[in-house]
Amino acid sequence: MAFDPTVSIAVIAIYLLITLGVGLLAWRRYPPVSFEDFVLAKRKIHWFTGFWSAAAAQFSALSFMGFIAFYYKFGVAGYVAILGMYLFLTCSMYYFIADKAWKLGKRFGHITPADVLGEYFSSKYYRYLVGIALILALVPYLQVQYAGVGILLDIATGGLVPFWLGGLILYIIMLAYTWAGGMRSVVWTDTIQGIIMLGAMLFGGFTLVFLIQGGIGAAYNHILEKIGPEFFTIPDRTGVWKWDYLLAWAIPVGLGWILHPHMWARLYYFERGHVVKYYPFVAGFIEYLLQTGGWIVVLAGVLILPNVSPDQYLLMTYRMYFPTVLFGLIAAAGLAAMMSSAAAQNHAVGMVVTRDIIHTAEANVSDRTEVLITRIAIAVVGFIAYLTAVFGYSLLLTSGAAAASLATASILPQIATAMYGVSRIGPVKLTKEGAIGGSFAGLIITLVLFLSPTLSKSIGLYPGIWGLAANIAAFIVVSAFTKTAVDELKAIEWKRTTEIPITIFEEREK
Repeated sequence: MAFDPTVSIAVIAIYLLITLGVGLLAWRRYPPVSFEDFVLAKRKIHWFTGFWSAAAAQFSALSFMGFIAFYYKFGVAGYVAILGMYLFLTCSMYYFIADKAWKLGKRFGHITPADVLGEYFSSKYYRYLVGIALILALVPYLQVQYAGVGILLDIATGGLVPFWLGGLILYIIMLAYTWAGGMRSVVWTDTIQGIIMLGAMLFGGFTLVFLIQGGIGAAYNHILEKIGPEFFTIPDRTGVWKWDYLLAWAIPVGLGWILHPHMWARLYYFERGHVVKYYPFVAGFIEYLLQTGGWIVVLAGVLILPNVSPDQYLLMTYRMYFPTVLFGLIAAAGLAAMMSSAAAQNHAVGMVVTRDIIHTAEANVSDRTEVLITRIAIAVVGFIAYLTAVFGYSLLLTSGAAAASLATASILPQIATAMYGVSRIGPVKLTKEGAIGGSFAGLIITLVLFLSPTLSKSIGLYPGIWGLAANIAAFIVVSAFTKTAVDELKAIEWKRTTEIPITIFEEREK
């Protein structure tokens, strides 16, 4: 169909103004009055907006473009890797950790993962390390959003809005409402954007597959005829995604999403604790619908556009077959995915800088000053991520998966230890030095392998799995030879706290 970039620009501009208006409305209605209000909305988020914000914070450029690029390039192996990773690993993490984190957060006032680990292992230096590690893990993920918006607006406007300007537009709009309203502005805009994103993906996928192929069954048959059965097999047609590599990729990536500060904070912001117990099931269902919609988009058009850049496939397909107004709405849904994640991630980085670094160094900083520092950190780190996207763009999925893997390799064993009140493994008493050594080893090994593609390729498996293994090994070995053991009374107290029925916590709030 004929494409009119001015119509597309108009639709997208209206959407951006609505999003900005909703974010600023949240600020006007509920201006933040303290640091905890700015970063967690006083832990008073309603279940409906809380669920949608958590979902939208994960949708991101990965869900709208990166994961679909994965399906387009690798076929069913990509779909199995993404959906299996999320449903069986990420949702399992939520199931086994979410309500425990909420209870401990209520009891001890935790806000970030570093709060948990610094307190459990009694080390302010560990707080610094965890905070820095999670910033390093989150910046590549934040970069994904700016890169995604740059690609989207370039295609959606026919090149009238270039890559660099698209990312800058996202930065300015997101900064405006995040700076003003903090978490509550982020949650309000996330809710609208999450609903738009999911609806657009399902509508677009089913419409395209019937419009182009005549239905899902017909699409499978056509792909079998033209590409062959290898599009639907593991290993995939490129030979990269064998079962061992797929599992080695899925484990660190799938377990790492919840450890990002913007997702971890969403374990604390619910007003009612029993809501957290249902989140794994709600999140799994929403993600299943989203990824299945994306897979159907690939079935619809992979034969029509066999040689485009994977990151551009989705938008090129929509632009080819949808009227400009409808295409503009779909593009706006893509912006919704990216803006919701960018706002959540930028907000979280500011929170980590203030809570894990500034507050750890000087606990007597006033609320007003902490909010100001958080806002400045949001602005500075966001701009750094924007610049890395403009000057160092890489495949969206590559950056996003690396970010999750870094989080897993840095702190997963230690978080599991704290959540379950574990103070020893067999005869080995776990120590502060062991925790720090494990996190440092996992972070360094993963970074080295990601920055050395030749070395990473030579060892066969995904870098994140080696980083996780290094963390576990160093955690145990260093603990065996050091003496600053976890306080066993503290471990018992934490374990008992997680066993208290949620209803008791809720009654105390009344």
